[in-house]
Order: sequence, then structure tokens, then C-alpha cells
Amino acid sequence: MVKSQGMKLEESRLESGRALKVMAALALQAGLQIIQLKEGREREDKAACLAFTRQELVFMALLCRKLEGKTQKQRNPFAEGTMAYAAWVIGRLGGWKGLNSQGKAGNRTMAWGLAAFNQQFQGYLLARN
Repeated sequence: MVKSQGMKLEESRLESGRALKVMAALALQAGLQIIQLKEGREREDKAACLAFTRQELVFMALLCRKLEGKTQKQRNPFAEGTMAYAAWVIGRLGGWKGLNSQGKAGNRTMAWGLAAFNQQFQGYLLARN
């Protein structure tokens, strides 16, 4: 996952060993979040606070409203604050349509969604300050 399915760590062009170690640590953290999201795609018994901060979860709830469609099929069916809810939001950000007929969001979709979420969250924090 860190190498071939979204993180592309092997393509980095860092000059110092320290910078590569920092990048690898960040990639492993993101990889862990992706695994947690994939494992929790339908688990309403797992809290999203295992992978996200309280501020991130507040932002995620705001963002979810924008990602949901107009029909019931296009809405997040999971309880807010659960890992399944977070996986739905991150999957949607990664390009998944949110429909059960499409299948589940995979590693790459979750990686792209997590990157988009992190960028938007940084913008949200800047706007609040």
C-alpha cells in the first residue's frame, strides 16, 4: 500500500536520509489509516476517533453533507462518528460513487480520498484561524 497502491514512496526524490525517514513515517501513518478505514467500511461498532481527531470528525460531518446526494441511496447510511461513516466519506472523496452496487472503496480510492480530506481539512483550519 505504501509503495504501489497510492503512496508511491519509491518515486520520492529526497536528498537526505532524514527526510526520507520522515516521509516513510508519514506514509506508514496514512497506510494505517487506510487499513483502519477499509476494515471499518461497514463496522458501526468501531469509533472513528481511533483514526481521526475530534476536529477532523467535526469537519468530516460538515463535509459529508456536501458529499451526499439527493436520494436516500446517495446518503451516508452509517451513524456519525463511526468508522463506517468515516470510510464512506473518505471513499466518496476518493472518487467512489457511494452506491452499494458499485462495490466497496479499495486501497487507492481510500488513499486518494484521505489525501483530499487532509488537504481540505488544512484549508478548513486556515479559514477558522
